[in-house]
Amino acid sequence: MKVPAFAFLMAALAGPAASAGAPGSGEAWLEAMTAALRAQAYEGLLSYAREDGVTELRLIHGHHGSAIYERLSRLDGEGKELLRRGDEVYFLGAQDESLSEAALPLVRHPVANFDAIPESYEVRLGARVTVGGRKAQQVRVDPRDSYRFAYHLWLDAETALPLRLTMNHPQGAPVEVMQFRALAVGEEPPEAAFQVPDSAPHQHPLVPAFSPDAEVGTPPTLRRLPWRLAWVPPGFKLLAEIAEAPAMLRLGDGLATVTVFIDAAVEDAPVALQDGPTAAVVRHRPHCDGAAYQITVIGEVPLPAAERIAESLHCTDAAS
Repeated sequence: MKVPAFAFLMAALAGPAASAGAPGSGEAWLEAMTAALRAQAYEGLLSYAREDGVTELRLIHGHHGSAIYERLSRLDGEGKELLRRGDEVYFLGAQDESLSEAALPLVRHPVANFDAIPESYEVRLGARVTVGGRKAQQVRVDPRDSYRFAYHLWLDAETALPLRLTMNHPQGAPVEVMQFRALAVGEEPPEAAFQVPDSAPHQHPLVPAFSPDAEVGTPPTLRRLPWRLAWVPPGFKLLAEIAEAPAMLRLGDGLATVTVFIDAAVEDAPVALQDGPTAAVVRHRPHCDGAAYQITVIGEVPLPAAERIAESLHCTDAAS
């Protein structure tokens, strides 16, 4: 089951509040959306479209105390599901190679800091339209460079919940589209909607934490890993650094995220591909200890950005 970025964007946006904007501004609408996604209970049917086809999904979003609970169910194909209960994510149904255990931390797409968005994106209002029979306000979040995608949102005029979201190439062509076909807001789902079978495998996603001291345009300093990043896209900061094998870095610009895995090299050939919004790059890099390591970069960025991140990762020993 491919993970729709926007289906989990709605969960991830329910984090820290956005910075306040002027009344009627794009920033103010994003702030209202953040508050609605955090506080509202809702259930809906939605379509998720990419170049390789259309998937029909059902999303249930509720709360248990202060924890967010969600169930994302695929209504066609093999009927696979993902279930979030607070900081735990569970697989319901057969394991799918397109959502490997290595990629599990990507399930929680962390939009942790709207304050960082103006550094890399321009936010402005679009037209007022009707989406699925509901009045909606378009908000455009367009990149200031070619290293990230554009995000266009149509927010419900009454609740500010996203009714339609598209991710677009910097040139304007859509990468993926998510739209609610039906949406009910207000009533908390019963706890039974989030029950977990005993056999369901689960993952504890990482909690994103932006570094408030990171300078814009400066590659992050790694404190736990003997590697250095010579380049990251402007505005990207370090979200998390995990030293256990496979070692992992998470980078983000407030909206887009990139995960870098560092592990012992295998005989796999180098990889560079763009699958919808997700770029995947595999490279081999020598380390100071003389061993070869495999660098895997996965993220919702254009392929050239992911390739450049992979090429920029080197051992901290400048002589290596």
